[in-house]
Amino acid sequence: LGAYEESLASNEAFLGAHPDHELAGDARFMRAENLFLLNRLEPAAKAYGEFLAGHQNHPSATAASFRLAQVHHDQGRWEEFLDRVIALEREIYLLIETRAPDIVRDRALLPKYRRAGIVHVYVGLEATDQAVLDKINKEASVEEGRESIALIGEHGMLSETSFVLGFPEETQESVRSTLETARYFNPDMAHFIAITPWPYSDIYEQVKDHIAVRDYAQYNLIEPILKPEAMTLREIDEAMIACYRDFYMAKMASFRSYPDEFRRAYMLSSMKLIMKSSFIVEKLGKLGMPAAMSKILAAARTPAPGTRS
Repeated sequence: LGAYEESLASNEAFLGAHPDHELAGDARFMRAENLFLLNRLEPAAKAYGEFLAGHQNHPSATAASFRLAQVHHDQGRWEEFLDRVIALEREIYLLIETRAPDIVRDRALLPKYRRAGIVHVYVGLEATDQAVLDKINKEASVEEGRESIALIGEHGMLSETSFVLGFPEETQESVRSTLETARYFNPDMAHFIAITPWPYSDIYEQVKDHIAVRDYAQYNLIEPILKPEAMTLREIDEAMIACYRDFYMAKMASFRSYPDEFRRAYMLSSMKLIMKSSFIVEKLGKLGMPAAMSKILAAARTPAPGTRS
């Protein structure tokens, strides 16, 4: 882990000896990754380009495309990248993951985001309390989070984010506050997840005395790991379920009023995928959620007044 120079040399040697090997694609992708992680951005961009040119159907092709975009962004060439994609004049749909401060910074570029085919933006807000954001070193503000969600929607893209529950100071009141703030921020899609302090994470030392689960197989953002001072693990689990239920019941009843057909259809497809997930079936099913949501999904198939199906 972190031995990027050694890994780069190993991949270079392998490709030199076996350029046509069945694993050459893997080696070319890893060469590009190592260059990127060593912050050698120009060689990394070239390496990703060579990998994509020769291995378009490789399982890591999508990851390489996003890395190439990230290289351009890190070099201050993000707008150039958007312009090049727009110039292709192709009907493509892209999902990106970024930070709230980046969306706020790029407010003047957001029309180009949409023209370049970006339709879905995930921003990692994580918390609605500034003290919690500072604790987990997000280097962002609550207000930037709210503004980023609003900007994404204003420019015709769908927003997705997550809110973390289960910190040592968590209470039933703070859970309700998180849900109310999530509703106020109004992302198109929200996830309510459990804080998962891996031993190598920045927050581990701060919360290690509250870790109640040591089985790493359960470190999946779904199962509660920390026991707060004022709540049990079961209460955190039930709080996450309730937040999902209450957020999406309101969201699913309202998305038919979205201003364009594409966003309505996208949200409907997303809701169907969420309903099929094992997490939803197992956990939300305890509260009768699937039956209630199924009725809303069935009603959502009927076009809103003044729209086409």
